[in-house]
Amino acid sequence: MENSSCSGCAAAFAAIESARAASAAKTEPIKAIPLKEVDSLERDGWEDISEEQVREYIYPDGSSEVIYNPLLLHISESGGNRIVDQAGLSHYIMPGWNHLVFRVHPGTPFFSL
Repeated sequence: MENSSCSGCAAAFAAIESARAASAAKTEPIKAIPLKEVDSLERDGWEDISEEQVREYIYPDGSSEVIYNPLLLHISESGGNRIVDQAGLSHYIMPGWNHLVFRVHPGTPFFSL
């Protein structure tokens, strides 16, 4: 269930789902990265964010970056976010974003504190 007190969240999630469908239509499925690679990254200071289905970074100008099935996150001293997704793709999100939207997999907590 979406949080009704979050103005714009429903529209943001609708946009994410639309982008996801368009992306899925354009790309072939990629095999998930091996668990041993994930374990190695976690030991090097990466955080497990595999409970998230999708993560969207929104910048002050309204542009955004969407990452599906993120697995691991590392935040650098400069504030940049390094993310490895389930397809084995590496993402670098520059500092300066002002809003983060994510959706967790069913049955997992909305926030891990």
